[in-house]
Amino acid sequence: GYVSEVDRRTELGKLVLDSPFFDKTIVNRMFSQFLGYGFTRPIDDLGPHNPPTNEVLLEELAKDFRKASYDMRALMEWIVLSQPY
Repeated sequence: GYVSEVDRRTELGKLVLDSPFFDKTIVNRMFSQFLGYGFTRPIDDLGPHNPPTNEVLLEELAKDFRKASYDMRALMEWIVLSQPY
């Protein structure tokens, strides 16, 4: 479409939320903030070339984070109440 017919901010938001790495990135960064290390090193490098140290936990936290409508407070609670913390 034409720029005048499209709200670019809304379209960018849709692209970000549809990304398979959005929720994992936030979970990885928050985990790193609380525990001092993330699931990947460096923490901002997610992808098939850099597998996470605990893929199952990252996937589950990311899935639950998405289900909770990206509730940061809930994510922080899950992390601080976890056994590793």
